[in-house]
Amino acid sequence: MVATLALLGGVVGISPVEAQRRGRARASQETDESRAAALFREAVELFRAGDFDTAAALLRRAHELDPEPILLFNLARALEASNQHLEAADTYARYLADAPDADDRAAIETLIANLRARAEAEASANAPTLEPELAPEPEPDVTPEPTPPEPERSSATPAWVVLGVGAATAAAGLPVGLLARSRHDDARDAESHEQAVARRDEARRLQRTANALFGVGGALAIGGLVWALVARRAPDDDRARVEVGLGTIALRVPLR
Repeated sequence: MVATLALLGGVVGISPVEAQRRGRARASQETDESRAAALFREAVELFRAGDFDTAAALLRRAHELDPEPILLFNLARALEASNQHLEAADTYARYLADAPDADDRAAIETLIANLRARAEAEASANAPTLEPELAPEPEPDVTPEPTPPEPERSSATPAWVVLGVGAATAAAGLPVGLLARSRHDDARDAESHEQAVARRDEARRLQRTANALFGVGGALAIGGLVWALVARRAPDDDRARVEVGLGTIALRVPLR
């Protein structure tokens, strides 16, 4: 066989080594083409059976062995059938690049545009929806209620003062009363009627004064005593108090 190749080489001007290399390359190419054809036939059967993904994988291997444009066209069909729209569009575009004189170029270009549009629509539909961030609600301004102050106990000092004034007033009525009694006794011993009348009138005035001092002083003393007792337990806003009016003295004690 080498002698034959050498002879053919002498005739056409090719060396025996080059002839052998070309023979091996041609044999390898025929082998790749045969394998690619077998893979194509198997892919066609899988495509008809509905196994589009496996058919696409076999067509890729077939195109690697034999880069025929028709294999790209069939690969694009398998990808389209398996809903891989973007990759199918890219494969159709490769087919048109390898087969610039394809009769169905216009139809395939329209198909590519449709597949790309479907791919974009699917990507938009599957994109996660970003919820708008809501501004955080302001925390309520909780102002603690002021603690009411403890009620102060009412001071009993004014009550004791009133009590003391009442006692002093009543005590002041005692000498006035004694003086009135003395003037009354003097009226009996008067030397004249006019002198007796004058002393009795003076005795009556002194007695009225003494009675007034006894009455006012006693009322103040009793009111001061009660006030002091109530003030020991009554808060300021409920404070007992003595009210002095024209001809009257009253103790105001709030009732609960």
